[in-house]
Amino acid sequence: MALSYYNSIDDLLGRRETRYFGNGYINTTRCVSDFECFETDTGLQFSCVAALELPSLWSAKGDSKQKPHLSSIDVIELATECTRRVFHQVFGGREFSLESIRKLLVGAGSEPVEEALDAISITGVASRLPDGAYHLRAQISSMSVDVTFSVREEGRPRMTGENRNPISIENVTLNRNALTASAIVLPFQESHDDSWSLSDCFASVAQVGQALLYNLDGIVREASNTLWMRKISMTLFSGMQHATAALCQAE
Repeated sequence: MALSYYNSIDDLLGRRETRYFGNGYINTTRCVSDFECFETDTGLQFSCVAALELPSLWSAKGDSKQKPHLSSIDVIELATECTRRVFHQVFGGREFSLESIRKLLVGAGSEPVEEALDAISITGVASRLPDGAYHLRAQISSMSVDVTFSVREEGRPRMTGENRNPISIENVTLNRNALTASAIVLPFQESHDDSWSLSDCFASVAQVGQALLYNLDGIVREASNTLWMRKISMTLFSGMQHATAALCQAE
């Protein structure tokens, strides 16, 4: 059994301050403007324009700064904001939280979106499902997203939050024979907020996945190409009492 153990994900991928999934996504600001929606025969259609405000260091490999592009995390964040606005349209005065989202699917485009990141076109439609939930389908530039959402159960504590926080990935174990990886993920610093954002959850999975892929291919991150995920599936569900879990898969 070919096992490898590392104290920290940084031992494999480099300092988190230089990596997009380590720090760049946290320091990227996303905003939505010109949001419009109207009823049609197919559902509630909407459109808006999104913009990314990028940090001075988005991501780097060795001494080379990487060219920013519309990332999966950007799409997750923008889809969540669109879902929030549509939620208030269809559910009136009910409160939106990330627990309102049951499932989120992201499909990649055929090539990276690197231009006009300050004017990203978003269009979509939301339709009611037989069980009273809603399905939202949107196109965010060349990437597609599907969100299933409903009213959050009363009395269920919030375990997913709005804020993106630095995370520490420790005790990383890679099993080359079984093609598996495991790690312990913790807040980088003590926080009074126990909730995790969807972006934090996905960034954790992405980094552990990167570590396994680089180990299997026998390369270091500095010599790698951009990790291109074709499809992402995130499912939020009630697990143990007073807890909410997020299952994240990427292809």
